[in-house]
Amino acid sequence: MIFFRVNAIVLKILGVAMQPAPLLHRCLAELAGTFVLVFFGTGAVFVAVLTGALSGLFQVAIVWGLAIGLAIHAFGAISGAHLNPAVTLALMAYRGFRWRDVLPYVVAQLVGAFLASALLYMLFSGLLTDFETTHEMVRGQPGSQRSAMMFGEYTPNPGMLGSDAAAFEKVSLLQGFAAEGVGTAILVFMIFAMTDPTNRSRPDGNLAAPAIGLTVTALICLIAPLTQAGFNPARDLPRATPFQLARRLGPDRHPRTTRRVLHALHPRSSPGRPHRRRLLCPRLEDALSRPHHCCLMPQLIRCFSPLRNLHISSM
Repeated sequence: MIFFRVNAIVLKILGVAMQPAPLLHRCLAELAGTFVLVFFGTGAVFVAVLTGALSGLFQVAIVWGLAIGLAIHAFGAISGAHLNPAVTLALMAYRGFRWRDVLPYVVAQLVGAFLASALLYMLFSGLLTDFETTHEMVRGQPGSQRSAMMFGEYTPNPGMLGSDAAAFEKVSLLQGFAAEGVGTAILVFMIFAMTDPTNRSRPDGNLAAPAIGLTVTALICLIAPLTQAGFNPARDLPRATPFQLARRLGPDRHPRTTRRVLHALHPRSSPGRPHRRRLLCPRLEDALSRPHHCCLMPQLIRCFSPLRNLHISSM
């Protein structure tokens, strides 16, 4: 650390400006960092649900914390390791992050999360099928949230509180929205506090990364029983995409690959399936009318993402 500080001083004396990495390199770092985060974190959820090898909420939460710390250490020097569209938007609003770089960063984060989720689905698809068969689950039907919860956040947590009407009496949609909002606000605040150069009590050197990771661990331990603790659109929306595609591209659907892909991206009327049309933000009363719904995280990016058309709440 001393070497880098001395090196920076020398460069400043010589009048050599330390230029940031090119945007492409930073986006690739965000993609790889979000991939690492989702692969380890969501992988821990897969292992806990499908094999029982991880028991207890803390064991899953600490893996998420370790994943964040590792991703920050690996890619923070290149892109700043936002790893979260909510963090990117907050940095733009309060820390002078260039607004032109927001969309490339967010797209890179979503792509990284999708690739990690697709890889996990490929690795665990056999165990997932066996889990659903053993528990007599049909994807898209009531009760299937216990398998879908590995790909997206639900309120209330189906694995702890269930998914019936009694569960929704314990945790309402408003309570879940508030929990996600408070959790995301605390996370962003702690990130700012840990990295603010004017904060004299901030962690020294590279200790900010594990501190941020432990913040996420603590938040998951507290809020996950209510909403599965999303806090991050990039770890929620793209994670559900492979599951939705697998559900829509089943053997009983269209026989040709092209028609399957088109049907997955834009569902249309079919025998026994009414026509559905989804805009960027479905109506709130429609979401409330469904027997189970995905946690509505209060980040702006979730409302404007075209991936809303995948209609996660129908799982």
